Amino acid sequence: MSPRVRSTAALVAQLRPSGTSQEEVLTELRRVLVSGRVKPGTLLPLDSLARAFGVSRTPVREALKTLLGEGLISHNHRGGYIVHALSRDEFVELYTIRRALEAAALGASALLADQAHQAAVSESLAQQRIALKLGDVAGWDLEGRAFHEALVAACDMPRLCRLIRDAANATGTTRPMLRLPLARIEHLHGDHEAMASAFAAGDVESLQRTAGEHLHRVCTWLLEAFDGVAC
Repeated sequence: MSPRVRSTAALVAQLRPSGTSQEEVLTELRRVLVSGRVKPGTLLPLDSLARAFGVSRTPVREALKTLLGEGLISHNHRGGYIVHALSRDEFVELYTIRRALEAAALGASALLADQAHQAAVSESLAQQRIALKLGDVAGWDLEGRAFHEALVAACDMPRLCRLIRDAANATGTTRPMLRLPLARIEHLHGDHEAMASAFAAGDVESLQRTAGEHLHRVCTWLLEAFDGVAC
């Protein structure tokens, strides 16, 4: 079996279909791609995916079109779909977008959050602490994404939240956080603790400042891990 075929087989093996609608196919494919367990450049053949989901090619094709728009996949030279490999410039751009959009969302979210929003942030932070105590960087990373989504959820602007999610997800195909030493993950977790405290206090200025510094730090450290150059 060639490496390319093995990569595609590994992708299909990770799928856990829970339904046959286009939205359910999309959600499951997105979950697997964002997990970072599929190598960039992996082929996404329509027929294999359709068989895995037990559907026709149509819902798979429509799901792939959406993922293409989200930046998780791209076209190969033959017109098929492959897992997208981010360039350095794209990586910097995505974090620049996230800093701007999250600042806007957090400004509203901190003021509008109710008890349910506060509870979601607290629960996510608790799960991160557990993962960190176990040295589970991958688990901390996945829960960290949920944490950022929980922080902005109260802004009551679903389009803005979706743009933030897409920008965050687009960096997930390479799971760059796994390249960082545990000491730096612990520092980033400290940022999350400070962000959660500001969120609970409704301190917009502190929350926006801390979140912006956090995302800049993440971008800088991840780029150092990739190529020794800070953003």
